[in-house]
Amino acid sequence: MKSTSKIFILLLIFVLSGYKIAFCDIYVYEDNTGKRHFSPAPLNSEYKLYLKSKNIKIDKKLKESTEKSAKKRAERISENSKWSKEDKDLILNHYVRLGMDMDQCKESWGKPMQASSTTTYMGKTTHWCYGDFCLKALVFENGLLVLIRE
Repeated sequence: MKSTSKIFILLLIFVLSGYKIAFCDIYVYEDNTGKRHFSPAPLNSEYKLYLKSKNIKIDKKLKESTEKSAKKRAERISENSKWSKEDKDLILNHYVRLGMDMDQCKESWGKPMQASSTTTYMGKTTHWCYGDFCLKALVFENGLLVLIRE
């Protein structure tokens, strides 16, 4: 049976069992024994070090594509004149801080898997969830970050 068939059957079993599945890009890495390793995120410096420590080769085409998208992201962030230099540095390194606006947080952590809003007489509260079971979350009040859960 092909590996894609196995993955499809596994996904089907998860869905029928009531599990929620988040679909995202999957990156495949192959070590020198031919064994494949999967990652749901693009290469970052920490993951590159992990792969190097495990003696896993990175596909040249994937590496070029990842570096190109990282370069575009860095240019987009540095060209934003509304953000301070400190905020730009945080965003480039995928960090957030209290007081950041929603655009800065989205640029730093990416689009949330789930989002919900509540409006009261005090204003609007927005919750963003990241990862399964909302393990990481951001809470905004009137568009500014007031709570970080990691």
